[in-house]
Amino acid sequence: MIARMWKARATKQGAGAYARHFSDHVVPELKRIAGYKRAVLLEELSAEQPELIVISWWESEDAVRAFAGADVGRAVVAEEAKRVLVSFDAEVRHYSVKVETP
Repeated sequence: MIARMWKARATKQGAGAYARHFSDHVVPELKRIAGYKRAVLLEELSAEQPELIVISWWESEDAVRAFAGADVGRAVVAEEAKRVLVSFDAEVRHYSVKVETP
């Protein structure tokens, strides 16, 4: 399994707007892709401009490619998301999941 991780920063208000965008738009899109397993959105506690971390899990590199396209290292960030973020990584990181617990 592959974990795909991406980071961004937002104002507190922007973080809430991004969470809604993630729930309403990103997750439904991900669920339509074969090989998508699950995703989480993390928000840093007690920060003026909290860091947001998105981690999604995928069955294979082909599944990641179905979402991200040929350049799997490039972040996929919708215009709606860009408008509510202060900054975001243009690149993502991928990890091989070695141990997973229920």
